Amino acid sequence: MTTPTWSQHRRVNSFYKNATHSPDTTLGMTIDQTRILPSQVATMSPSLEHVFTMRMYTSPDKALVIPEAKGNNHRIIAFLTHGHIKGSGLEAELLPGGADWILRDPDTNTGHLDVRVQFRSKEGHGIYIHFKGVLQIDEKWMEVFTGGPKARTLEFGENEWLGSPIIETSHPELKWVERSAFVSELRWFIDDDGSVAVENAVYKVKPSRA
Repeated sequence: MTTPTWSQHRRVNSFYKNATHSPDTTLGMTIDQTRILPSQVATMSPSLEHVFTMRMYTSPDKALVIPEAKGNNHRIIAFLTHGHIKGSGLEAELLPGGADWILRDPDTNTGHLDVRVQFRSKEGHGIYIHFKGVLQIDEKWMEVFTGGPKARTLEFGENEWLGSPIIETSHPELKWVERSAFVSELRWFIDDDGSVAVENAVYKVKPSRA
């Protein structure tokens, strides 16, 4: 390997000095060339692709509510008894043991989600899903939770109920979920027989240049 000469060092240092400190250029480009316009930000934003829908049944009247569990917050443990996940070639059954350990801030009526659930596919593969999220506990949400007379299926987006699932699986055709990022939107779903479920629409986050 040839040792750089003193004159080469001077040329390299001069280039970086000009690129770093010059008010007019950055690595040979003008400031106008490096500026990102608002219209460009919009076109560069990540997009979402719906990949799964989870439906997890619960019995709100059997939820465990612990007032003032952590400071002035309330802990709400909602047990998820049965259900399914479908989409992207996957169909799996919810297994026992899942729940949402919600921490509710009574000052803002914000619920901080902590959900852990597990499924088994028709082929026998396991799927484990853990997600955090936020929930705005408003009157519509409480009407379903308390079994009120106005309880009904809510549309997605009627109240703020969002999550960010992390998925693990032994399914060989679904290993892509372990290297993907997801967001989800949740709602109350009430069956014709009155059974109450949490429905969770899961979206894969696609990079801005994908």
